[in-house]
Amino acid sequence: MRFRALTVLALLLAFAMPLALAQTETVDEWMQRAEVGPYQPEVEDWDRIEELAREEGKVIVYSATPLILDAAAGFMERYPGIEVEAFDVRALDMLEKVRREYEAGIYNADVINVGSPEIIRQSLEEIDAVVNYVPRDMMDVIPEQFREPYLFQRMNAIGWAYNPDHHEEPPFSNWWELTEPEWRGRIVHDSPARSFSTLQFAIAVVQHADEFAAAYERHFGQPIELTTPNAGYEYLKRLLENSVIGSGGSTGMAQAVTDSTGNFTALVVYSLYGQTVEGGQYRFEYNRDMDPAMGLAWGENQLLVTRSAHPNAAKLLTRWMLDEGYFAHFSRNPSPRTDVEPVPPYEKLGEMNWWTVDLDFAIDEGSDILDFWMTYQ
Repeated sequence: MRFRALTVLALLLAFAMPLALAQTETVDEWMQRAEVGPYQPEVEDWDRIEELAREEGKVIVYSATPLILDAAAGFMERYPGIEVEAFDVRALDMLEKVRREYEAGIYNADVINVGSPEIIRQSLEEIDAVVNYVPRDMMDVIPEQFREPYLFQRMNAIGWAYNPDHHEEPPFSNWWELTEPEWRGRIVHDSPARSFSTLQFAIAVVQHADEFAAAYERHFGQPIELTTPNAGYEYLKRLLENSVIGSGGSTGMAQAVTDSTGNFTALVVYSLYGQTVEGGQYRFEYNRDMDPAMGLAWGENQLLVTRSAHPNAAKLLTRWMLDEGYFAHFSRNPSPRTDVEPVPPYEKLGEMNWWTVDLDFAIDEGSDILDFWMTYQ
């Protein structure tokens, strides 16, 4: 009995060692041991990483999508012996949880999968709680804009959608058309106070103010006269005079377009586009030649949590979620990889005219843009 008790104690100590080590290491020491950040080798040995991941035996992931639960089961089937503890947590709650745990010296999560890059930068990166990790063999197939400052594990987009059952051609070609009287009350979108995608949309409009000024002149044949700081703000002001705040979130916007007749548009997320095929739930389409852009693309970021106990399993999971795991569990969202053919009817976002938001601009200007929107909403 004494031998058995000592054996059990030895096993417990062995499993506790990585966590104890992580709690005493500096961030730099942890990155050096984990071979991430400035210590990531130019060529990664995936056989060795898998071997080390199996020694760690576990990976803990916090994600802002229920898709992570099936993905965890898929990963464990692919890599038996590595347990996945997956938690589906709302984005803001997750980011707050990671910050509180980290500040308390509890390095529980190994991986986070979530949007909200502004909050990641201001809440987690500022305390060195996360590190961006891109597998070396993915560098050439993921454009820099989709891997810096944070890796996009999958993508989404949002743009003005219309019902193709009622229009042989798109009923608009320039964003400024939606500010004209005939569109009053025929435009629906969510509020940026409750929708991350709508807030990013508003930020993108202001960030690309010069393009809006040029688009205005192309549409109306004369330079814009401003009553606001720039043409982006001017567009938002005039849009809000015409539009209606909808309900039901992303699916509510798609359903509104599906049920519409005549001139009608809503901001609809691209991840629902797969449900527009024959027999699908929705009917909507985008104008791919929309001036000045189709809309906004963004990513669901995947990062490693520093000082976590299972960094190699975290790296293995990250690579799998960009590759086999993406195809099995996340393919309704476009991949950031240029070598991945989307499942029809989806198309490669990188070959379409979507904007992205500059993170520094979003941090500097986001709250002012939200205040402006709420003033006119």
